Amino acid sequence: MNAIGVIPARWASTRFPGKPLAKILGKTMIRRVWERASKAKTLDKIIIATDDLRIANEASDFGAQVQMTGPASNGTDRIRNVVRKLDCKIVVNIQGDEPLINPAHIDKLVDAFREKSVMVATLGAEINEKDYLSRDTVKVVSGKNGDALYFSRAPIPYGSFKNAKRHIGIYAYRKKTLLDSAKFKSSLGAAEDLEQLNFLENGIAIRVLGVSYRGIAIDKPSDIKKIVRRLKS
Repeated sequence: MNAIGVIPARWASTRFPGKPLAKILGKTMIRRVWERASKAKTLDKIIIATDDLRIANEASDFGAQVQMTGPASNGTDRIRNVVRKLDCKIVVNIQGDEPLINPAHIDKLVDAFREKSVMVATLGAEINEKDYLSRDTVKVVSGKNGDALYFSRAPIPYGSFKNAKRHIGIYAYRKKTLLDSAKFKSSLGAAEDLEQLNFLENGIAIRVLGVSYRGIAIDKPSDIKKIVRRLKS
């Protein structure tokens, strides 16, 4: 399939500066993400993309391939800078704050591209009513063909959380689609602060694959305790 995974990692974070180097039971978070992602069977290589030497040095020390990048407006832009000159067909955007990422989910995303019509793919999982009502949880509703109809921070569809899925923020793209998306503009994406709406508003379908999800995204220092409890359980 000729697929690569890229883990974008930055030092600056409003709620958690230096997050990639936060220690979780003796290992940095970026190392735990890389180790889990490395178990995926469909990736030819994994690259950590960063503009910070502290992160780059840590990644090199544990054996990861590192690509230094210039300034980037977001993680997707950083990934574009890395893959532009690489020989690959599929690119997986692996979130650097998901230390419990399931490698089977990466494989499921890559396998979706065996269907030639798929340009972008992501994941969705069952959602409970509390998360359905929370603006911090992104919801997605899909059509019968599995493609996303809309992503939102609002509770969609109205009044029926059982018809929604919780969006899991890992993406895979055909390389050309990813590079082309640099010029996409989206008023919906700006309104919701959701980059994936740039694709939908510009006519690019996003296939949503259902998974069982038990991951924990690290957004603030207190989330480390949740990961530690899970790893010890």
